[in-house]
Amino acid sequence: MRVLNVIKNRLKLVFAPNINAAGKQGGFTLIELTVSIAIITIMVGLFLVDYHSTNSKRQLSTTAQTMVSDIRLAQNFSLGYKEHNSVFPYGWGLYFDISTDPDRYVIFADDDGDGLRDADGNEDFKVVNMLEGLDIDSIKVFDSSWGTYTGANKQVVFISPDPEVYITDNSDYTKMRIILLDNRTGDEKKLEINFFGLVEIID
Repeated sequence: MRVLNVIKNRLKLVFAPNINAAGKQGGFTLIELTVSIAIITIMVGLFLVDYHSTNSKRQLSTTAQTMVSDIRLAQNFSLGYKEHNSVFPYGWGLYFDISTDPDRYVIFADDDGDGLRDADGNEDFKVVNMLEGLDIDSIKVFDSSWGTYTGANKQVVFISPDPEVYITDNSDYTKMRIILLDNRTGDEKKLEINFFGLVEIID
């Protein structure tokens, strides 16, 4: 605010009426106009930089919140025995493939009860495309001894009726951490899902 007040005062001085030697009001000099344009250009530039930065952070936060909502949607579908492909699935989940599609993920139904998403896409319910410039940078899963597993293809499945949580087709893993990245600014958001099915944004 102090900087803006200084700029306002400078602009007032620049745009103040130019009184000539005869005491008559004159026009602006070329130097005054040049300084005015330079100040306005700087102000607009500062505003645009701040706007783009704020907008990027908002988009990243919105994407993280959307993913959390989709994870909870899969949980609710599992608890509510939502029908899919004319059958009642064994569970519902989210599938990620960051090697080929880092900017999207799939909500799917485990129709055949194998705890996995079918590669042919028959079990897919919805493909969620993230906002432009945002990717899933990495996904890690942790076991009970805090060992980690990293790979391109990961999923979390909620098996009815509890729902029991399967992280990467294995109930032995206790937590999944997803890192979202804004490629334009380098900003990150981290999400975690634990074996109780609790999901939160931690950063």
